[in-house]
Amino acid sequence: VSLYFSVMTLTTVGYGDITANNLTEYIVLIIAMFIGGFFWAFIIGGVCGIVANMDEVKTAYQQTFDNMNFMLKDLKIDQDLSKEVRDYMLHIQDNKRRRTYTVLLNDLSTNLQMKMACSNTFNARINSVYFMSGFKPIVVLQIFKCLEGHIHAPNELLHRPQTLHIVVSDGIVVQKNKIYTMNASFDHDFICYGLDPLKHRHRAAKARTFVEVDTLTQEDFYNIVDNSLDVSNADKKKIRLARVRFSLLDYAMRYHGKKDHELVNDKEKLHVKRVDSGADQSEAYSNEYRKNPNFENPSPRPSIEL
Repeated sequence: VSLYFSVMTLTTVGYGDITANNLTEYIVLIIAMFIGGFFWAFIIGGVCGIVANMDEVKTAYQQTFDNMNFMLKDLKIDQDLSKEVRDYMLHIQDNKRRRTYTVLLNDLSTNLQMKMACSNTFNARINSVYFMSGFKPIVVLQIFKCLEGHIHAPNELLHRPQTLHIVVSDGIVVQKNKIYTMNASFDHDFICYGLDPLKHRHRAAKARTFVEVDTLTQEDFYNIVDNSLDVSNADKKKIRLARVRFSLLDYAMRYHGKKDHELVNDKEKLHVKRVDSGADQSEAYSNEYRKNPNFENPSPRPSIEL
């Protein structure tokens, strides 16, 4: 009887209004409740497993978020910085999912991969770079596989020299008073070899909101262009002309900046020279005045203002 009530309690069958009246009924009901409880637990476990594995990326992201919260509390990070970190973590979920797409694409045939890479969404991003707009689908696919996604918080600089940036989310990026939104691209001069990477920081774009960008490095781009037989001579000529154009623009900007710098230096030198001249004349007048208090300055002190 004790075993009967124990099994009934553990399997949550419930006590009910009908109970066993003899030993045989007790044994049969105990076995039946054991079997029923086993199948019930098996079904519940299977359903829970299916639900847990429906979105593995989301599950991994939630685990990472929990670990991040624990780290912030353990290190006793202040509330403002903790809020920034949590806001950033909330925006990287889609980025983590997109990182798995390259692996998934490799499971498709080459023809299907090219169709995927040349879809309307990605085509709009490639066409925003004018010297890439004529690439064949196989070349576009190779570029697609080389892209790397990055998330930027508001007011962060996108400082990656010799790297093309493509906005892939509903964020806003500003560079040189120009606004870039989804599917727009910038830093097209990443194809130039001679640009100073250190100067990129002064003209680097800045994120105004949380934004996700895809990046293509100069090295990856030229590995595709130089080694792929599918890049036509017309495409290569277009790239060379673009490289010449960007190099001339960079030279003009540097020359103009140098002239402005020299003009400022000349003005500063003239200002210092006039100040020194006025100081020398003032000192001579002071020495003469000490010798003769009735001495009058024959020429007033020249103005030192430009």
